[in-house]
Amino acid sequence: DPAEAVRYIETLNKEAGGEYFAFCFDMGHANLLGRNVYEFVKDLGGHLQILHLHDNDGLHDLHNMPYVFTRSWGPGMSDWPALIKALHDTGYSGVLNFETCAALFAFPDELHQDVRKFICCIGHYLSDQIEQSEDRDTQ
Repeated sequence: DPAEAVRYIETLNKEAGGEYFAFCFDMGHANLLGRNVYEFVKDLGGHLQILHLHDNDGLHDLHNMPYVFTRSWGPGMSDWPALIKALHDTGYSGVLNFETCAALFAFPDELHQDVRKFICCIGHYLSDQIEQSEDRDTQ
């Protein structure tokens, strides 16, 4: 529950006397739990400081790279456009952190560096989409 998480974070920060605690949003786990990604991230607002990005089929915690199980395939799949819009709408400026080790397991060792580069490209794409979302909102 994002409201409960915000209460915990604000309580901890008040007791600590500064902004030391924040929320790490786990896209894969949100997908497994069937959360509305946009609403969840929006409700966290500025308390969201890091993302734990990975993809799954909505049934298993697969830790694959984003867009492997896209929402266009049907219900239960990850809603990456909603995440991008929510990050834009909340002014997110934190880290795009990936947990995509399972993507490496699908490929021979000789391709691991290329897979890592591709995951990096996905990170640049997500970042660009968030920025373009900003540009669309100002037009």
